[in-house]
Amino acid sequence: MWLNLFKRTDKFVALRKELNRWDAAGRTCQLWLRDDDLAAITPQFNRLRALVEKHDVPALLAVIPGQAAPTLGKDTMAVHHFQFAQHGWRHQNHEQPENRKSEFGPARSSAAIRHDMLKGARRMGELFGERYINVFVPPWNNLAPDSMAATSYAGMSRHVSMGKIKLPAGMVETNTHVDLMRWTATPSLQAPDWIAAQLSHYLGRQRKGKDTLPAVGLLSHHLVMDGDGWQFLDELLALTSSYPCVRWAKPSELFHLPVHESGPLRAPLVPAAQALGFT
Repeated sequence: MWLNLFKRTDKFVALRKELNRWDAAGRTCQLWLRDDDLAAITPQFNRLRALVEKHDVPALLAVIPGQAAPTLGKDTMAVHHFQFAQHGWRHQNHEQPENRKSEFGPARSSAAIRHDMLKGARRMGELFGERYINVFVPPWNNLAPDSMAATSYAGMSRHVSMGKIKLPAGMVETNTHVDLMRWTATPSLQAPDWIAAQLSHYLGRQRKGKDTLPAVGLLSHHLVMDGDGWQFLDELLALTSSYPCVRWAKPSELFHLPVHESGPLRAPLVPAAQALGFT
């Protein structure tokens, strides 16, 4: 009988309240989903695919082109809820141990950075064709200022990360805001009520006009998610999809990419590279 003294808490209480406010106002809020580190078809990938198909949620998959299986493009041909973006080249850290990890940080020369970015962009075009969108997702969400110019050289004018990075003129940035994972020695799910509260916070700022975000972004990493993570993501997608006010946005829409800017890599932007000092 004493067990009845304890009530099961609703981890989504803050998010429900915020979404109810959007519904009551007759307004629509946008969310978007990004998942990192795709290189091959795995059971975790199939689990993510099943979830987004179940809830009809589009997602951006950040692919590590230098690690990608040769058949990855063919193996994902029947997957219609995913769009694919470049996640560095090999997701390899080049910084000293005392510095923040980065594949394209200050420890590398501009020439080396440009070489790997362009190699990765070409590989993405070979693998995914029209399903590859020209968006750059920096490994560890860390990109040195000099690396920004290299993204333009590689034919990309869109960038996504987990925070504000000073961008050169002409580049478009759309961030993710809430990471599902807590990055300790063994990655694990953040506290579910904290995740829900963070989503509520960003949506609340947007509703009040304090932010002009195109969408509030959620970040997942399918390869390291455990049972708790998968259950939470399933419940979150189910909850948000049940609200008329919620729209899960396609990544290409957020980056304002018309059809001709999606797909295989075009010729390198040599004039832009010259203007940015790469000659």
